[in-house]
Amino acid sequence: MINIVVLLEVDDASALVDYERIAIRIMKAYGGQLISAYKPIQDDGSDSEIDEVHIIQFPDLDSFEAYRADSKLAELSGLRSKAIAMTKIYVSEVAIEYD
Repeated sequence: MINIVVLLEVDDASALVDYERIAIRIMKAYGGQLISAYKPIQDDGSDSEIDEVHIIQFPDLDSFEAYRADSKLAELSGLRSKAIAMTKIYVSEVAIEYD
């Protein structure tokens, strides 16, 4: 199992909802799952532009890469560009346990 953290700077929240609804359906075809999506609390001292954080899981890196290469997902590039100004993606195959 791989874990993915996605940090998003959003331009158009309505377009993001439209994009994500379709992208998540495509993601499921590759065994991917949106675990959590949330808006971080911005404090007054923060210079962060992050509007939304997604936690995603895929069975393995190959499944994630196949999802990213999917032609249906590529067809959404215009909608994605309208919705999202910036994306940072962090992928990890290593789970850390602090027990």
